[in-house]
Amino acid sequence: MQNQSVRALLGYVWGLLLFLAIAYAVKYGLLALGVESAAWSQIGVKTAMALIPVVAWVLLRKPLAEMGWKKPTWRWSFLLWFSLSGAAMMAGTVVMIFLGTRHPLAAQMNFAQVFLIIWLLSSFAEEVYVRGLVQSWVANRSDGVSASSPWAPAIVSSALLFVSMHVPLMWSAAGVKGA
Repeated sequence: MQNQSVRALLGYVWGLLLFLAIAYAVKYGLLALGVESAAWSQIGVKTAMALIPVVAWVLLRKPLAEMGWKKPTWRWSFLLWFSLSGAAMMAGTVVMIFLGTRHPLAAQMNFAQVFLIIWLLSSFAEEVYVRGLVQSWVANRSDGVSASSPWAPAIVSSALLFVSMHVPLMWSAAGVKGA
């Protein structure tokens, strides 16, 4: 597909539909098993969000490098960025506590579960899903198209998908629950 804007729109739509399908399948699958745990719900959704893109990429016989996978390299400067992101997440949590607002799912978890499931597993799964699967598909790196601008359709559509996946968080203070 040559038109990057059309590809971006399609990537956003099918990315959102697949996300909703995963969320509701896990939710109703766990309910059928009699499991009503917010922690297990998030583990199921985030694990599926991390595995489905990798399995899809392998089944499509595309190199994982097109998804952004590369040999890990460690730089000490990463420690600064990891520390800053961890501090930002903790600050956001503290602000939510002082404001008396918590996401309905996070309210059912203890601190260790929030740290491991929401902060770590969610961060990894959302990166693999949104940037690895959707952004890579829209950018179609095999065609030599790259996202060299922050306004490239692949980046804009993946950012909109990420925002759309988190809309329920905006409404959680009003008692609205997400998938």
